[in-house]
Amino acid sequence: MGGFQKHVVLGLAASSVAGLFLAAQTAMSQQASDGLPEQSDLSYQGSYELTASDPSARSRPTSLRNVISGSGAKRITGALTFNLERRGAELNGTMIITGGSPTHNRVTGTYQDGRCKLFTNETVHEGTCNSQGFSGQISSTGAITQKVEGRFTTSPLKIVDVDAQERALTQAAKEKAMSAPPAPQPMPKRPTGSASTPKADA
Repeated sequence: MGGFQKHVVLGLAASSVAGLFLAAQTAMSQQASDGLPEQSDLSYQGSYELTASDPSARSRPTSLRNVISGSGAKRITGALTFNLERRGAELNGTMIITGGSPTHNRVTGTYQDGRCKLFTNETVHEGTCNSQGFSGQISSTGAITQKVEGRFTTSPLKIVDVDAQERALTQAAKEKAMSAPPAPQPMPKRPTGSASTPKADA
């Protein structure tokens, strides 16, 4: 190989290595800022506190009857658990809450720049979500007449990197296949019939 060609090949190899290193650094930087794998299964558990009020009740006198009937402001506290699937920017899962009326809600939402925004038919939960937890504000949607304001704080129960888990399972299956003893080979069949006896010389 000529000197010029050798330098070109070495230059391309160095460029490829640098490109791979840069891609790895970019992925590591994104993971560090993101805090969550792009394909992940998540569980958070914690508590919430909110106030639910009916704006139409402001013109009415505050009374125990109004509070009991739902027309006055109510302060509600309880526990909540999120079980979520992150697939890129999309979030899907469930939210289980206690306090007030215990419910099991289906949630959908988005993930962007380390923040999650989850919607039910009645409320929006939005805040910072990462490997340390999911915490933020609670507000109401336009689908209900009550105004809901509050906050929630949770800690992670489970964060599973789905891609890494699949790679580990694939690697484990390969290693198991390689370490398995070879299948026994069938014994060669013996010839059937009696062997001919050579004749003696006269």
